[in-house]
Amino acid sequence: MKRILILATALIAVSCSRKITAGPGQENQRWVAIEINGTPVLLTGDKEIYIVFSPQDNRFAGHAGCNRISGNYTLKKKDQISFSEVISTKMSCSDISLETAFLAALSNATGYEVRDNALLLSNGSGVVLKFRPGSRN
Repeated sequence: MKRILILATALIAVSCSRKITAGPGQENQRWVAIEINGTPVLLTGDKEIYIVFSPQDNRFAGHAGCNRISGNYTLKKKDQISFSEVISTKMSCSDISLETAFLAALSNATGYEVRDNALLLSNGSGVVLKFRPGSRN
C-alpha cells in the first residue's frame, strides 16, 4: 500500500509540473509562429513572430511582428493553457493586421500540445496558432 501511495504521489507531481518544451532541457525554447488560424505566416521584414516560455515564473515574452510582448501563462490540467496580463510596446507599424490576428489568437488559446516538433495552441474550434522551434535566445 505504501508503494502505491508513493507512486501515485510521484505521478501527480510529474503531471502537475508539465512544462511547454520540445524536449528535456529546453525550458527557454524560442517558438516561431508559422500559422495563425490556419493561414501561413509570411513576414515582409526581418521580424519573426515568436514566443518564449519561462516555466520558472510562468511568464512568456516574445515579438508579435511589430511590438515586443510579455505576460503570464497558466497551465491547467495536462493540456490546458491560458494567457493573462499580456502587455506590448506601442510602436507604429505600416501593417498591424498580422500582429492583431496573432494577439487575438493568443488570447483565445485554451489548449496546447507539442506534436511532430511543433507547438500547437488551440481553442474549442481547433488550432489557432502553430509554432516551430527557432534558435534559442
